[in-house]
Amino acid sequence: MDYFSISDIEHLSGIKAHTLRIWEQRYRILVPKRKESKHRFYDNEDLKRILQIAHLNRNGHKISKIARMTDEQIRTLTLQEELNESIYENFIHQFMEACRNFDEDRFNKFFHTVYQHLGFEKTVLHIFYPVLERIGRNWMTDQVMPVQEHFASNMISRKIQLAIQHLGVSQKGPLTILFNPENEHHEIPLLFIHYLLKRKGKRVVYFGADVSFEQLEEFTHRQKTDRLHLHLITNLTPFSPDDLVQHLLQKFPKQQIVLSGPYSGTIKNTNNRLRLLTSSGALLHYCDED
Repeated sequence: MDYFSISDIEHLSGIKAHTLRIWEQRYRILVPKRKESKHRFYDNEDLKRILQIAHLNRNGHKISKIARMTDEQIRTLTLQEELNESIYENFIHQFMEACRNFDEDRFNKFFHTVYQHLGFEKTVLHIFYPVLERIGRNWMTDQVMPVQEHFASNMISRKIQLAIQHLGVSQKGPLTILFNPENEHHEIPLLFIHYLLKRKGKRVVYFGADVSFEQLEEFTHRQKTDRLHLHLITNLTPFSPDDLVQHLLQKFPKQQIVLSGPYSGTIKNTNNRLRLLTSSGALLHYCDED
């Protein structure tokens, strides 16, 4: 039998040790064993369980819901997710072909089919995001032309914008500004967050990509703003991610700063006005909160 420290579990599952401890204390997800020296350890069954839980959580299942499941329910749902992944793979391939051939009609027809099967949110998370990731990777290795990447981004942006237009406008509750800082041009995740927040009836002002601090300051001086939410992917600003967060906290002392995207997991700042959304599951949970 293999034995694992919490550090081993962190590296194998991708779930930070701090989060694992919170899950243990709050939800009793795992109960570590103790050596005679009182050091905690985990066995193979613990590892399998946490890998299943991590997989489900990354795919949008709330940890509070997973904690109420039996081991058999977790295993069954994980197997179902894996089946879904094989279905997703076929859908991804179809969209990739449409983008390679600049086939707007095929893209639209296939989107309608996938939307009917998966719904809008799963289509974005499990199909559109992987399509963009693969096209970007293929572009770096000269397997696609830059214009094919632009075509894919444009088609996906239009689908999200259309979905946003069909949602109502809320006039009550805290106000969130959605923006990306200067030189951050990846707008599709920000558009999707806009959709998720509006779908929940939350007040949002969408600034979009490449926004200066001066533009944010001008708006917040004129209108009470509760949150500034940015989604950082490339960080081509003059600041490190930590310095960028600190700069925002100093410039906007009355607002909560919400950061999602790949860089959110690298931030060391623990200010109580800073909220870090380090996974798609955490982002979905945040957008669903009342």
